[in-house]
Amino acid sequence: MYYKYFDDKQIIYSDINNNNIDEINDYLKNIDKPFNIQYIDFHNMNLIKSPNINNFINIKEIYLNNNDINELCDLSNFTNLEELHCFDNKLTTLPNLLTLTKLKVLNCSKNNIDKLPDLPINLTIIFCAYNKLKKLPNNISNLQKLKELYCNDNELIEIPNLKLCSNLKDLCIYNNEIIKFPKLCNTNLRLLYCWNNKFNILPYNIINFKNLKYFIKYTKYTNINILSPLLNYTIKNYYYKSIMENYNYKYL
Repeated sequence: MYYKYFDDKQIIYSDINNNNIDEINDYLKNIDKPFNIQYIDFHNMNLIKSPNINNFINIKEIYLNNNDINELCDLSNFTNLEELHCFDNKLTTLPNLLTLTKLKVLNCSKNNIDKLPDLPINLTIIFCAYNKLKKLPNNISNLQKLKELYCNDNELIEIPNLKLCSNLKDLCIYNNEIIKFPKLCNTNLRLLYCWNNKFNILPYNIINFKNLKYFIKYTKYTNINILSPLLNYTIKNYYYKSIMENYNYKYL
């Protein structure tokens, strides 16, 4: 087994050929001063269970990505946690996250999750793409510090009202089943990717999104007339390809 310490604050395990969870847990249980550990990395080890990290309550970053884990341990006591990376596993759900008031980054993409729990209030970045989500938690509407939301490639039929998310800059909702364009705050949004959904009308007030620079929509489009003011007022110096007979592309 190969572990590496840096300043007694990090544990990085990098032996992909040894994924014996009992041996790993024994090692973790005997670590001196677990309260000092702030970073744990067990990515890409073919783990089928989450390591027992309950003693590391001051941890700030957890990396369990690129494994075969089907369930995470209880995280409710990790009140100092700032980043949780559990993407590319076999998770079907996430544990309670509401007590993680310092959590800023959540990456749970590429799993089999069909429902997210309520989310902690200080999240700034959420990656939950490539899952089986049919809806997002309603309290996402209250995440006023949220800057980036990537929920593409799911089974979503709607997006909660995001008008209070005034810091939102990047929104990726493409490859879903969304039937109505979401309500958004126009203050800071700069990237909007929304192709391959079921809505065919954009709200006219999208022309007021003054910071929008990257917009791609690929679908049959009924209110195409709004694109002219959109190009004039909002999106400049980007390539625009006009409507094609069978499909409409807007690359900006």
